[in-house]
Amino acid sequence: MIDGDRAGFMATVSGPRAFRAEQRRMFDGLRALPLGSYRLRAEWGALGDLARRSDAARYAGTEQVAIPVTEVRYRLRGADVRPVIEDAYYTYVRRGGRWSVTSDDDVADLGYTTATDLWDFGRVAVQRRPRLVLLRGSCGASVPGRCVHVPGVAATVRVASARVDGLWPGPWPHRVVVIVPASEPELRRLLDVGFDVNRFVAFATYGTDRALRRTGVRVVVNPPVIAQPGRDVEVVLAHELTHVATSYLAGPFVPAWVDEGIAQYVGYDGSPPVADRPSGLPPDAAFTSGTAGAIDNAYRRAAGAVSYIVHRWGMGSFLRFYRRLGAVRIAPGTTRYHVAVALRRSIGVGPRGLVRAWTGPHGP
Repeated sequence: MIDGDRAGFMATVSGPRAFRAEQRRMFDGLRALPLGSYRLRAEWGALGDLARRSDAARYAGTEQVAIPVTEVRYRLRGADVRPVIEDAYYTYVRRGGRWSVTSDDDVADLGYTTATDLWDFGRVAVQRRPRLVLLRGSCGASVPGRCVHVPGVAATVRVASARVDGLWPGPWPHRVVVIVPASEPELRRLLDVGFDVNRFVAFATYGTDRALRRTGVRVVVNPPVIAQPGRDVEVVLAHELTHVATSYLAGPFVPAWVDEGIAQYVGYDGSPPVADRPSGLPPDAAFTSGTAGAIDNAYRRAAGAVSYIVHRWGMGSFLRFYRRLGAVRIAPGTTRYHVAVALRRSIGVGPRGLVRAWTGPHGP
């Protein structure tokens, strides 16, 4: 892959014609990127060998069949501080003493699916700027759907980045990868989520490494929705870029109300829409499930809570809270517990005290 040896890469691939075509498409797509590193590693200690008797029977005549979790690591030059980490479920078969990859979906029925990337659909158009790597899907790719062109993304990212720099004091490398799929079906395949994506303009996606740090943070645009008239694209991209910026301090115990609240605060330049009658801190599920009105209310409640912290105790105190909370990686205790500890050490009150002050007569 790194040397651009397509023939050598394909010499490691066997299996049906369709799978070989997919691997050629992936190779060509990845080679179009500013690829700094690329590595595959069979992680036998994760799930062991997932190959069943039925898998061995499917490849009759082979000497051995194995399906470990394959860790895919890659890094884009000028964008990724940490390598992107994804899981693939390649089937390895041995014939005549030689191993090759012959499938990536043999254990999909068990719920193990190989990560999908933009270059799996075809060639990727790359636009590079000092603070941006913009990846666009190509029309006519393998996933059907009406191609939607979204203009002006790079210019809007530049403006949105300036807004993040002005309001978020935490450390981040001021670089971002923005992905613009060619169609809605591509978007759905990339995200692989169960909720209605048409309720959202863009998404911030990420993986985690062994230290539970967020890696491979990407902003993925929803082409048909962001192209609709009346959408405030600058607000949306500033919101998602805030997720990129905070990811360098985030940890597994940071709840959605904290992440979405600060993203709303920055996205709306310090004056986000908040709930008229605050009713506590919304749970994580409230941001993706329920009616459109209920989801909007969750964002408003989160924005209200974070705005109250910033306005009463200052952005420095919120940053200390976020940093303390994000620094907790592998530790006993629930998210609620760790949020309470970080709040008390940063602003002097826990969640209940925060809600009472925020929703009380002297609150917003």
